[in-house]
Amino acid sequence: ASAAAEIPVLGGLFQVLTVRNYDTTENQINYHVSVPEIQTDGKDALAQQVNEEIQKRVDAHLEEAQQIWEEYREAYLATGGTEEEWEQRQMDVIVEYDIKSQTDTTVSFVVSTPTTSCTSII
Repeated sequence: ASAAAEIPVLGGLFQVLTVRNYDTTENQINYHVSVPEIQTDGKDALAQQVNEEIQKRVDAHLEEAQQIWEEYREAYLATGGTEEEWEQRQMDVIVEYDIKSQTDTTVSFVVSTPTTSCTSII
């Protein structure tokens, strides 16, 4: 709620809110997720359609990142890497958004989904 209070209202008709925000680690994947949603004063079919598309793409990105990580692990171990070496690897999966423009009648924002992996050797 406190984060929503800081989000600008777009012409009294639209708000872009963070509906899901979390940081977690699972299977050496660090997730940093902040998913936006458009909310309107009434039931707006276009806003609902946009929100569904955002969620669909975010879910696909998270699923693809998990699949890439699993395939990378299999290839790493198949080419001579050890479990101990594998345990030192990490992947960062990020979902974030940035409002680019807003007027009384329009809003433009970008949802970014970068993914990185790294090896930590001590």
